[in-house]
Amino acid sequence: MSGERSPFVTLFRWGLRLLPRWFRDRFEDDMVADLATGLASVRTERGRLGALGYALRAYLDLVGEAWALRGHAPAARNASAGISPQSRGRLWIDDLRFAFRSLRRAPGWTGASLVILTLGIGGTASVFTVLNAVLIRPLPFDDPERLVSIWSVNTAQELTDGSSWENARDWVDRAHSLDDVALIFRPEFTNATVGDGGDPQRLQIGLVTANFFELLGIRAIAGRVFRSADRDEDPRIAVITTGLWAERYGNDPAVIGSTITIAGGETRVVGVVPSGMAIPRKDTQVFELLDPRPTDGRSRRHSDAYWVLGRLSPGSTVAEAAAEVDRVAGALARDYPEANAGRGVRVTPLRAEIVGDRVPMLLWTLLGSMALVLAIGGTNAAG
Repeated sequence: MSGERSPFVTLFRWGLRLLPRWFRDRFEDDMVADLATGLASVRTERGRLGALGYALRAYLDLVGEAWALRGHAPAARNASAGISPQSRGRLWIDDLRFAFRSLRRAPGWTGASLVILTLGIGGTASVFTVLNAVLIRPLPFDDPERLVSIWSVNTAQELTDGSSWENARDWVDRAHSLDDVALIFRPEFTNATVGDGGDPQRLQIGLVTANFFELLGIRAIAGRVFRSADRDEDPRIAVITTGLWAERYGNDPAVIGSTITIAGGETRVVGVVPSGMAIPRKDTQVFELLDPRPTDGRSRRHSDAYWVLGRLSPGSTVAEAAAEVDRVAGALARDYPEANAGRGVRVTPLRAEIVGDRVPMLLWTLLGSMALVLAIGGTNAAG
């Protein structure tokens, strides 16, 4: 069943009658020879079933070729006979005209296909843009994979809560998997009126410790960021974002060193940092120096005022840090039961804190749905 005597080849010869005579006269012998050679090779490698599959694909290709040549593609005869490079542009125009005529003859199918393809392409592109911005693109910090968010947890009620400065200090001192921690006054309580001689403006304020920008790896666009020495030397200072700098001050460099009022208190601007950090919140435009150390000598270990950011030690993982800090929390509960009894710790990657737990699954599901619509539309159009 190989070679020219194969029934597959005989059937293929009969099928060639579907093709125009001018095409058969030129290519029939070559097509039959190619089929016979291919069948012999496939049968040797994959047996009768492989040869059958090869023949079926050849028959389907033959039917498609016949449909294209029997009056449906005006440039096919010229293309098969050989054309000069100068004629190729003309043939492309003929093909485009044929395509538009075919679409015009079936307006309903054409409209439905365009709608499906538009929804598929547009939806997929839109969802991927959001997905890239939220999940794929790195956070705008140094080594963002080493940044974590740390919250206290009421183990009895399973409620997340803020932490105290004393507890955060003990976490970083006793947990070798943490390089450093920075504190943020809980952002839901930090909006204030900002004035500078012009119209006062209600803004979101980020109250952060002196090492906040260093921990994240944020550098100043103009001026400088906070330094540890500022806590004792110049605590009434602030840093503004590039968005506020452009909107309110027209990018005037003279704003560095000027005095503004925040909640009625005079504060000196020392620098400008990039907008869009999303920490503490996306709309935070002013960062004010925070010194969480008690001023009256009394412990504030029971306080829940601070959100804690941490940077992992090189080589440490989030899981290792979570286990280690949780052990430290257990020790603190035994040492200070009046403040820490029944309190654990939750450590999560900073990206998860910013994005949330459900958003990644939702975005991947939307992307898959849009890609499926696009695949269905493309398949239907190709069919």
